[in-house]
Amino acid sequence: MVEKVKYFPKNNPGIIMEIVKCLKITTIPRGEIICSNGEIAKEMYFIIDGEAVVLLPTDETKVIAVLKKTDYFGEIAIINGT
Repeated sequence: MVEKVKYFPKNNPGIIMEIVKCLKITTIPRGEIICSNGEIAKEMYFIIDGEAVVLLPTDETKVIAVLKKTDYFGEIAIINGT
């Protein structure tokens, strides 16, 4: 899954292994908000099992994406410091 992230180097197994060592498994309960629009990103998430629903920031009743197993998110906000 880590190698799938386009911003991580593909040809350097040492760097990939260092990234993997930093990962921790966290269980998020169903219905829990992982992050909200406007928060400063501090983490990147990989979905190992289940799914995460992405809601429209201006109307949290509208689903704009459903992330599933092997998807990831948060990397762009961390890179951009947003």
